[in-house]
Amino acid sequence: MHDHPYVNLKYFDSNYECLSVWEKDELKLLSDFIQKVSNSNWFDIQRSCTKHQDKSVLPKSKKVENVSPDITFFELRVSIKARVHGFRSANAFFLCWLDRNHQIYPM
Repeated sequence: MHDHPYVNLKYFDSNYECLSVWEKDELKLLSDFIQKVSNSNWFDIQRSCTKHQDKSVLPKSKKVENVSPDITFFELRVSIKARVHGFRSANAFFLCWLDRNHQIYPM
């Protein structure tokens, strides 16, 4: 739980939302978020994440459909509004979807 995580884009699905739609200041927040994750630990990350109980609301993705059904997806906050969604495997946070306007699991 105290290992340092890192962000992995192996399962990133740009068909749902691409980095190109993010504004310059939002991209800076995303960059800061990635740095924050790598300077954190899994204990702190899991305290701040929201686990997805209902996987049916997640975007359909060919890249993600082969991920084990036992995997728990969760969202992490990038900013007040923006989120990223993905899952943990070993020390990697596999970022699957960007959610600039918090639309996957609305507030």
